[in-house]
Amino acid sequence: MKKLTPNKEHIKEHINFLFGECREYSDGKIEIAFTSNNSGAVNRAEYFDATQISEAIEFAYNKNANEGVNVYIGAALRAPNTAPFGRSSAADYYASTVLWCDLDDAEAAKTAKNKYTKLPPSMVVVTGRHPNTRAQVWWKTMHPEQDGELLKENLGHVCAALDGDTAVVDHARVMRIAGTIAWPKKEGRIPEITDLIVPEKNTKMVLIDQFKDFFDVSPEQLQKTNPANSSCKNLFTGTFEIEKLLEISKEEGKWHTSMRDAIASMIGKGWTDEQIRIATNPYRRDNSLTEDMISPLIYSARNKYDRPEPKAKKELTFQTKEKFDPETGEVKESKTTLYYERASNVTPSFDVNDFVQDTLTEGSMSVIYGESNCGKTFFSSDLAFHIVEGKEWRNKRVEQGGALYVSMEGAHGLNNRIAAYKKETGAKLNDLLVMPCTVDFIDPEGNINEFAEILNNVIEDVGDLKIIFIDTLARAVGGGDENSGQDMGMLVRHADAIRALTKAHICFIHHSGKDKARGARGHSSLRAAVDTEIEISREEGDDFSNVKFAKQRDMEMEDDIQFSLKRVVLGENRHGDEVTSCIVQPVIKKTKEKGARLTSTQLFIYNNLVRAVTDYGQYKQVNGTTLKVVSYDELREVMEENGFKEFMETKNKTTAQQVKSTTQAARLALQRHNKVSFNGRYIWLMNEED
Repeated sequence: MKKLTPNKEHIKEHINFLFGECREYSDGKIEIAFTSNNSGAVNRAEYFDATQISEAIEFAYNKNANEGVNVYIGAALRAPNTAPFGRSSAADYYASTVLWCDLDDAEAAKTAKNKYTKLPPSMVVVTGRHPNTRAQVWWKTMHPEQDGELLKENLGHVCAALDGDTAVVDHARVMRIAGTIAWPKKEGRIPEITDLIVPEKNTKMVLIDQFKDFFDVSPEQLQKTNPANSSCKNLFTGTFEIEKLLEISKEEGKWHTSMRDAIASMIGKGWTDEQIRIATNPYRRDNSLTEDMISPLIYSARNKYDRPEPKAKKELTFQTKEKFDPETGEVKESKTTLYYERASNVTPSFDVNDFVQDTLTEGSMSVIYGESNCGKTFFSSDLAFHIVEGKEWRNKRVEQGGALYVSMEGAHGLNNRIAAYKKETGAKLNDLLVMPCTVDFIDPEGNINEFAEILNNVIEDVGDLKIIFIDTLARAVGGGDENSGQDMGMLVRHADAIRALTKAHICFIHHSGKDKARGARGHSSLRAAVDTEIEISREEGDDFSNVKFAKQRDMEMEDDIQFSLKRVVLGENRHGDEVTSCIVQPVIKKTKEKGARLTSTQLFIYNNLVRAVTDYGQYKQVNGTTLKVVSYDELREVMEENGFKEFMETKNKTTAQQVKSTTQAARLALQRHNKVSFNGRYIWLMNEED
């Protein structure tokens, strides 16, 4: 049997669904709970800051890859001061962006679709199919909810409506993560990969206190989801007597939570740690309530009880300042920063401050991006050389100034590129400074402050610092996530601070995303922040690279330019082998073959159509013409034999609707290119007439 491996993409999508939009509660904790490989008890946990989603994904993936280790996630954020050891409890609840229901019963899973028609879920996780289908259904709420009791009330209501698992209605619940392997701990089950299903249409998001309006529940049904001995209700208001909680702690499977709640109640009444130890001593679990077990519970409960009040919602305030009118002597109030003027008084601005004519402006920000081995670092360093020389570049005026090139990767290659340029041109490049170090643009406590300090020395050294190259952005992100709006926002803020300090232009060297049509890799906030985007590309088989100006905020878009690389021999190494590098050479713009180049999807479908016509083609009369045609089923079979499913996954097209839409668009494009034609039953190659 093929070895099962977790699906990291589904793990990532599930965790991002839960916590990707928790900016207001970014100080909260993500709980990843797990079992040991020889036990079904979910008694271990690791905690991550809400900003460490990538780390949480990696941890869950690696843990679950160990046979027998099941992995779960806290459905809600845990409090910032949650104890860093052991499992959390309801007392650690912080905020939730979702509601959920666990459909463990076969009949409940089967009938759920008919019951949530008024408000379909935002996500479904199929946790197993043997011996019966089991699933979780999730709804995204309009706003994060910090009221745990309100969350629990609505969880119970939805659970009652869908006949869900009544044990899964508390806000300390952990749920199996989509994409992980469900290692069986119950009889009759088998190892299975959990599936993630996202509806093709966006579902409606509502406020948490509106959920009950979408589900019809009888009082009898609701009673089943609200047992009287629930131990996660109003922990610090004295709802439960301490003695009752301690008695509950003797019941199998309830020791940790109930003991923790009892301790929290004791703390609420002002008990000391020593009094708590004495009171809990008779309720030892298996006579083994050791100091190592009780201390973490006291620590966790005390931190929870001492947690500050929920954050107050910000209210709008208007600040004004006094303004003295010298003509009248009156003091008037005015707004601090905003102003307006009449359009009739507006005059044109003639000074764009473009130190590289029509390309780069002073004090702004740009990105040069492209795939690996497309020549983007050669292009960037060549641009730096021309700036420090004040030398015309591509028939464009260049104002001379200093340049700092922060080479976070491949410093050896940069040194050789500099040597090659100096050898070929005789340039001195005195005002080019190279920093072969990594600077973390994400961590405010990292070396970004040291970088700012050294920039003062750089300015003293070169005088007018025109540009700072950061090569590459991926290294500058450090431990952050390029796809995170929060992390990329932090990078942009630090870049803005550096620009304000130095008045220099900052240029990030970056990589293309998987879908080249969408530009540079990572969160869209980067593209929104930059003033200039330059894309470098090199098509397979070409001996030149193409430069496309993908964005210019304040200047007109330039036409594409092209360059090639000239080999320069620098000398020999100790083995007698030549050491070489390259310099950039402009080339006359080359024209492509007549006709548009096919995209990878169009080319895949076209090549498989050629195979299908060769292997299965039959001559048919189509509109009075004899053509060699294949059916759509025959074409689909050939494409699947040649990895169509895997090909579409690399294009991030995974749902049936996405695949259908993409293939239909490609088929129409091939028809426009005069490559194929088709009707309702058959498809054929053009110029295949008999």
